[in-house]
Amino acid sequence: MATVLDDLKSQVRTLNRAEREELIRMLIASIDADAQDSSAAIAKAWDEEIARRISNADAGLGESISM
Repeated sequence: MATVLDDLKSQVRTLNRAEREELIRMLIASIDADAQDSSAAIAKAWDEEIARRISNADAGLGESISM
């Protein structure tokens, strides 16, 4: 049974050079967008974690470790 990816590969082979270049640009843009979304989500999670830790420290919760 052929997979969607196998079908796409077969279809891509029928595209002319300009169409393949356009497809490549679109795929790269979608990967970049995913990476930006991922980076933004990671940054947001860290911001929330930092805020939580500061709040806990200000409230005297948790344990500090002297170095």
